[in-house]
Amino acid sequence: MAPFDITPISLFFLAFASVYLVALAYLGLVERRRQRDEAESTSHMFSLVVPAHDEQNVIDDCISALLALDYPPDQFETIIVDDGSSDLTAARVRAKLERHSGRIAMLQIPREQGARGKANALNHAFQVLRETSRFRGHPSWIVGVFDADGQPDRDMLKKASFQFLSPGVGGVQSSVVPFGTHAPHALGCVPGAHVGGL
Repeated sequence: MAPFDITPISLFFLAFASVYLVALAYLGLVERRRQRDEAESTSHMFSLVVPAHDEQNVIDDCISALLALDYPPDQFETIIVDDGSSDLTAARVRAKLERHSGRIAMLQIPREQGARGKANALNHAFQVLRETSRFRGHPSWIVGVFDADGQPDRDMLKKASFQFLSPGVGGVQSSVVPFGTHAPHALGCVPGAHVGGL
């Protein structure tokens, strides 16, 4: 019987076993992170900015969901940025303003200056917040950006506040399923102390 060299087969199984172990370790880390308890806190002040361009079909539900957040009402403010909408977005926000005076505000960008993208709308909002927010200068002020078609969980701010208790956390993003779709959107929060650098 002729000698048979099993080196290639041994190398194949060694490579397979190595990849398999790395994959198991990765899945173990992912699962451990997923199972970690999510705690809650109310230690921070939040300014929630909602840029909205032609969002008449979803803005009412978004505002209602933000107003229903389980967080002390005196510790968060909601600013809707009407970014030069050509539909009824501004009118619908004004109707909510009348019913919820003091809980929400609207920044209206004129049509000729609006519709230049979300970044432009957010820059307008950040400038207004730096000058007028009741939380400006507070060491635990967080600015959050929320999509107009989003529907947050009621405990979203409590969970975000808990994450910011860690000194190594500079931003938080949570998954949110937008109204009427299955695609994930996000709430991005940035500590207010860093707003000037955005």
